[in-house]
Formats: sequence, structure tokens, C-alpha cells
Amino acid sequence: MRFQSKNVLITGASRGIGLSIAKAFAAEGAHVFMTARSEERLKAEAAAINNTGGSACWYIMDVASDKSVKQTTQAVLTDFGQIHILINNAAIAHQELFLKNDASIARMEMEVNYFGLLRVARAILPSMIEKNEGTLVVVSSVTGRVPYPTQSTYSASKAAIIAFSEALRGEVKPFGIKVIVILPGVTDTEMAKDIIIDGPPPQKPEKVARIVVDAVASGKKEVITNFPSRMFIILKKLVPNITDRIMISSSKRFIGNQK
Repeated sequence: MRFQSKNVLITGASRGIGLSIAKAFAAEGAHVFMTARSEERLKAEAAAINNTGGSACWYIMDVASDKSVKQTTQAVLTDFGQIHILINNAAIAHQELFLKNDASIARMEMEVNYFGLLRVARAILPSMIEKNEGTLVVVSSVTGRVPYPTQSTYSASKAAIIAFSEALRGEVKPFGIKVIVILPGVTDTEMAKDIIIDGPPPQKPEKVARIVVDAVASGKKEVITNFPSRMFIILKKLVPNITDRIMISSSKRFIGNQK
């Protein structure tokens, strides 16, 4: 019970990695505040956590909306006073060749994945600074370090998240606030079910969640969630041409389907 009575707010918590993170923190004694756009799923999943002895509340929040983020975060802080751990997990992903991809899709990926993170962080960080404690966890992606063909705009949004987090870390460290970046590889979630990638089998979201909980407990700055992802990042630094060939090869099936 490493997080007994700690308040943890999670975005994108109705499914996938976010839901698994909510369950993992609840199992460690935390009070989890689950946010997403899907009221029905949030209610059901929060109830399931409470029925198994955990502590979960749910709030509707659209990270792409200034109004929604402001209203929800103010409600949580008013009701509970403090957020000890903020998990910025909400994201959308789209796979398409860049020249076939509608510009509106790219804008929405950036609006949710990058600007959504900024909105929530801007709403919660002042209260953490006031308390001189807190942890901001940013769920990015290995594609933020090794961009993936056919997901150029998604990769760009995840790279922006990493750059923002690394810069922010230096700004909030004097106030006792930690910033942790999580880099999952391909994960077996609903969001990834239509993504065509020829490579290692996807990891389970429960594994990613356990890694997130351990990272917060240990205070690590960055965690790569599986071995293939670690190898890709190392290869990208050492032999970028070989890495590029591997990534191109893994996307050939999707590219071939588009011809």
C-alpha cells in the first residue's frame, strides 16, 4: 500500500492504459479520480474498483476543452483539496500516410495529446506548488523518440510531450515536484487495435500500469516500458540508418494496403 490515502487524478481513465493505471493505484491504497469523456464507462469502471475495495471517483472531462478542464479540475480540488499525483494519459492515435491524412486529424491529435496535457497541467500545478509536493506523470510513447512511418503526426505530438516535460522538470523541481515521462511501446488497447505494425507482440496495459506505479514510487525521470522499445531507442542513437530501415519495414504492410 505504497500510496495509502494519496490522491491520484488520471486522464483518459475509462479504458486502456489509463484504466489499468487507475486500478493499479487503487490497489496500492490511493484515492483515484478517473476522468474521460465517456460517462457510462467511467461510472461502470469506478464502481468496479469500489466494489473490490478500492477508492474511485469519476468526473467527465474533455482535455481538448478549456472549459471542461477548468470546471473538472476546480471541482476535484474543491472537493478533495489536493492532487498528489497527476497522470496525463489521455490521447488519440491515427494511422495514415501523411499526404492522405486530413489536416483536421493532425490538429486534433495535437489538441488532445499535447495541448490537452498543457491544459490539465496548468490547472493542477499551481496547487502542487502551493503544497510544495506533487508528481506529474506524462504518458508519451516510444514513437516520441523513434517516429513511426504512417504515424507522423501522432509521433510529432508525442515528441512534443517529451520536450515539454523535460523542460518543465527544471521549472518545478525547486517546488518539490517531480516530472516522470513514460514511454510505452505498442500496447494491447482499443486505441491500438486498428494500428497495423509488423513487429513484437503488443504489451499488456496492466504491465504498463505496474511500471507507472513503480516509477512514481521510485521517482525515476523516464521509463521505457519494454525491451524492444529500449532497443529501438538505443539503435536510433547508435545506428540511425539501420533503425530507419527497421521502422520502414514494419510499416510496409500498411503502406501496401493503401496503394
